[in-house]
Amino acid sequence: MTSSTLGIPPGFDWANLLLNVGSISGLFLLPYSVLQAIRKTPSIRFDMRGRSGTMVKDGDRVGKYRIAIAGTIKNKSDWPTSIVNVYLVVWHPKYKNATLRFGFNPDSVIDPNSGQNVAIPLRLDSCEAKRIDVVFHLETEGTADAKLLREYRSVAPGSPFVLSKYTYELVFEDIHGNFFDEKGASHSKKEIDLRWTLENTFHDLKNGNPLPYVWHIFRIWRAGVIYRLKTGLHWFGLWR
Repeated sequence: MTSSTLGIPPGFDWANLLLNVGSISGLFLLPYSVLQAIRKTPSIRFDMRGRSGTMVKDGDRVGKYRIAIAGTIKNKSDWPTSIVNVYLVVWHPKYKNATLRFGFNPDSVIDPNSGQNVAIPLRLDSCEAKRIDVVFHLETEGTADAKLLREYRSVAPGSPFVLSKYTYELVFEDIHGNFFDEKGASHSKKEIDLRWTLENTFHDLKNGNPLPYVWHIFRIWRAGVIYRLKTGLHWFGLWR
C-alpha cells in the first residue's frame, strides 16, 4: 500500500507532522510535569502538641527562662531533606516577615519516644514525620527577651487572669536555605534581616536625611520581589 492509495500527497512533510504531534503531547504532559515539580518542592510543617515556659532559678539570683515546644515535624515534599537549624522567633504582630526576636539554636532537641538527643542536621525522608521536643533557655536580664517576657495581656476584658503577650514559635531552616514557620509558610530570611535593621536609619531620618531610610525600604521591597520570584520558580522545578 502506497502513500497515494492512502490519500497522502507526494512529498508530505512527515517530520513536521511528528514535531507537531510531539508538541501537542508535550502540552498535555505540562500539567503533570508542573504537579510533579510541586510535589518535589521543599515543604516543612510543624504540628505543635504543646508549648510551655517556666523560670529556672540559679541559686539566689534569677536564672533563665525555659521554653519547651513539643510537636511533630513533617517533610511534606516527595524529596528527602535535612533540617540544618532550628530558631526561636517572636513574629511582629503587625508586619509580615518582621520579628521582635530571631535566633538562638536550641539547647536540646529530644526524641520523646526514646528520651535521646536528636542530632542536628536532622534528616527527613520524603513525606516523613518525626516527633521532637525542642528546649531553649533564654537570658532574662539585659536582653530583648527580658522585655518580651515581662509583657502580658488579659485573658478577657476585666479578667484578673493574664497570658504572655507574645508567643515564641519555631522556624526551621532546611539544607537548601529555605526558612519555614510552624504552619509551613516559607519566609525570606533576607527580608527578615532587613526589617530588623530598619530602625538603624531612624536617626538620620529624624535629622532630616531620608535617603538611608528610603534606600533601606527599597532593599526590603527588592528582597521580597526576588523571594517571590524564587518561590514561583519552585512551582516549575527550576529552583530548589
